[in-house]
Amino acid sequence: MIATSAGTPRRSEVQAQAQAMVEVAHSYFGADLDRFRTDPCEALDRWPDVALQLVEEPEDAADRDACSVAGAYIETGPGGMPVIQVGLAASPGRRAFTALHELGHHLQRTTIDLVEVIWNQNAGDLFEDLACDAFAAEMLLPDVEVSRYIDDEGPTTDDIIRLFQAGPASRSAVCVRAAQRLPAPGLVALLTNEGQVFFCSTHNLPPLRRGSNQSADPVLERGLTNGRSSGRGHFTYRDDIRGQELFIQTAAFDGDLLLAVAVTDSAPWEDFALPSRDAGPRAATYECADLACGATYTSWEQRCPRCAVPPCTECGRCACVTTTAERQCMSCFLVQPSAGFVGDRCDDCA
Repeated sequence: MIATSAGTPRRSEVQAQAQAMVEVAHSYFGADLDRFRTDPCEALDRWPDVALQLVEEPEDAADRDACSVAGAYIETGPGGMPVIQVGLAASPGRRAFTALHELGHHLQRTTIDLVEVIWNQNAGDLFEDLACDAFAAEMLLPDVEVSRYIDDEGPTTDDIIRLFQAGPASRSAVCVRAAQRLPAPGLVALLTNEGQVFFCSTHNLPPLRRGSNQSADPVLERGLTNGRSSGRGHFTYRDDIRGQELFIQTAAFDGDLLLAVAVTDSAPWEDFALPSRDAGPRAATYECADLACGATYTSWEQRCPRCAVPPCTECGRCACVTTTAERQCMSCFLVQPSAGFVGDRCDDCA
């Protein structure tokens, strides 16, 4: 699962961890490693170190809106045996990616060298989860295969579609491998017909939350309507925080999804692409609901779970405060909000 992190992990560090995980897998499985590449579920079912469970819904389903896979890793299952759960409802390709992703969690939590790398990161669970994605993608799509379809300029939507059509790798694995080849900070995402994030892999940008709706952006909306689009646009993060402007290209993907590739600059589908002047995300703007304050403010803070508004940066109140007690000033005898008093006199008379 992906959890809140203190920072966005560097791609080089994630890939180094993933490559170390592949080497650990080589040492564990030896000649059987090819079986893990071609049918991970069948290989895990035979491996005595973990118990594989194919389930309708993984045990952590309540938190899966933030997760990249339909599965779960349980460190201590029945009898103390680690358990890997894989969702039956997923496609065969997605089940394979999920099985390898969860195997990545097992390797990172049971191999001391891999554990130490995670301890030295400031990105918490996010680093571990991204390394699992990269490990699964590397197992299913080795570098030599990816290089046949994506050159040094980076991936376009057509490149990614051809890579996906060339073999049995899952849509998620293809997106991860494509994101690793981006020429600049950016992302590769899959959106549902409604514009919700189905899967996202990033390079030096914060990940998009699974299930978040991106259809408000004009470039993405055109892609959802027409099956193909390109231009400059923005993705949206939690609480309507708008990400920086990116070059975006979209194309219909595998029948029911929209593939979106986005970078800050050096877009391979553009003849000439200068970096955007919009160099960072923008917080949403709010008006304080407390009449005694009334400030207009921007905030990066989490929204209040009751009123869906973050605390005002001036007075610290959220929209749960809709009315303010009033008092009568003993000097001018006018009724004023109680927050605007010094002693028994209003601010104007104090």
